[in-house]
Amino acid sequence: MAKLPITAATSVYAVLCCLIWAPMAMALEVQVQAKSYLDKDLNPYLELHIRIPSAGLSFDKNENGKWQAAAKLEIVVAQKGVSVMHETYPLISPELDQANLHFDLIDLKRVRLAQGPVSVWVWAMDYLSGQRDSQSVELLFQPPYLHSDLSLLHSYHVLKKATENAHGQVFIVPRLVADYGPQDDTLLLYFETYRKPGEYQILVMDMLGKLHYTQVLNHENDGFKQHIVRLPKLKIGSGQLELVLANALGEPLASMQVMVAKPDDRDLFMSLTTWELKRHFKSLEPFAGAVVLGRFQELIQNGDSLEVKEGFMNFWIEENRDFPWQAWQLYLGSVDYVNQTFATPDKPGYATDRGRVFLKYGPPIDIIEMHDNPQTYPFEIWQYGQDGKMGDSKFYFVNYTFGPNNFSLAHSTALGEVQNPNWRKTIDRGNQREGHQRDIGSGWENEYIDD
Repeated sequence: MAKLPITAATSVYAVLCCLIWAPMAMALEVQVQAKSYLDKDLNPYLELHIRIPSAGLSFDKNENGKWQAAAKLEIVVAQKGVSVMHETYPLISPELDQANLHFDLIDLKRVRLAQGPVSVWVWAMDYLSGQRDSQSVELLFQPPYLHSDLSLLHSYHVLKKATENAHGQVFIVPRLVADYGPQDDTLLLYFETYRKPGEYQILVMDMLGKLHYTQVLNHENDGFKQHIVRLPKLKIGSGQLELVLANALGEPLASMQVMVAKPDDRDLFMSLTTWELKRHFKSLEPFAGAVVLGRFQELIQNGDSLEVKEGFMNFWIEENRDFPWQAWQLYLGSVDYVNQTFATPDKPGYATDRGRVFLKYGPPIDIIEMHDNPQTYPFEIWQYGQDGKMGDSKFYFVNYTFGPNNFSLAHSTALGEVQNPNWRKTIDRGNQREGHQRDIGSGWENEYIDD
């Protein structure tokens, strides 16, 4: 078996990620990423991040009786058909007591370039197995002026003094695979700003353009500043996110995309705190009913938070077996809507009659608003269609107090709801018309009130 090249001068660092039992090596893989930066004198350079997952390497015991692997790297950077860098060297793993640790071998190379097209080729060969892999990158190098590219980090280290391999005194360990898995509590984002003082924003958006998170950062001086942004765990489904560096006006300056792996729904429900559950339970009553809500509250009072979470998760599984967490998040979106739309000075939207009906049956297919008729109290008629939860039903809401948003349910054709055959007379404000008491059920109003 081939011997590993041992040299103390080899530039390499490993990112220990997790323990995985893997008796057989996978195919060798090399990954390459290119980022633009300025140095401390504000001169531009291209930084290459090179990654080889240890799962594709073969390990053998070295002279010290430790497990070790190594790969031969060859890097060529060319511009306008002329090579500006060509290096060949070994990339060696740390010495390990066991060969079933999975980590990344990561190396960093810097090259000064002129503006224009750049070609990068990286070849890798496993010294023990002879397996090979290669990657190439074509890019247009544009020297950064006010800000660098965005880069995801595995981790970073603040050094006591600056070194050539670090960004000043910050030693970054880049993350070349732009994914956001269930195991991630946060994402670390790195970038630099240069020369001009000002305000910057990091925006996290989904591919539909919905904004999920914003963080504001400042550049206070005329030199350069390093920014390490810790993005929170976002409780969203699978898909693609866009991380955007923007100026104070929200205009995008740079961006990168991150694939999000949806966490297991059970993990999401189990991550809810008792405080979150208590805060949301009251708003759940229109949908779940008082009996279910009472059962949850009883469990909370008994201090069994695990049983509460299990019961809460099972409730949403009954609503949507395939996507229970999504069903819960959609309901929370409806709660936010009714709280903004139907709240009164003394009630949240979900506790009002209109909010309760909206949360229980969903949005109506039509709403007739009669708020300014001097002959009647303000009232609304909500129509539900045949394809809704209630079939062909109507709800009649009246504001008897003229208070802001203070509508109460006066009558409904839905089974189990308030039914008042004389409700029409209750909305008549007692005004006289041609010497006769108005009958609100006759005349033009019949166009709207037909049952």
